[in-house]
Amino acid sequence: MGSKDTVKTSDFIKVLKYWGLQKKGEKGSHQRWSKAGMRRPVIIRPKDKEMPNFHIRSNLKTIGKSFKEFQEALKKA
Repeated sequence: MGSKDTVKTSDFIKVLKYWGLQKKGEKGSHQRWSKAGMRRPVIIRPKDKEMPNFHIRSNLKTIGKSFKEFQEALKKA
């Protein structure tokens, strides 16, 4: 990973796939990722090489996971 405040977008996508989320659509530079049972989709911009910390934490909250769970899943994915 880059600095402590960012995560590579490609790593975040790996973890989304590991957790069973699927890309549900694209509009412009944004992608929607979701799976059954989620209230709303996770929105990411894959053209950006890194995601800021506040985007990561907001998306993890939507998924119902912690940053620690993300780090553990990244090691396994």
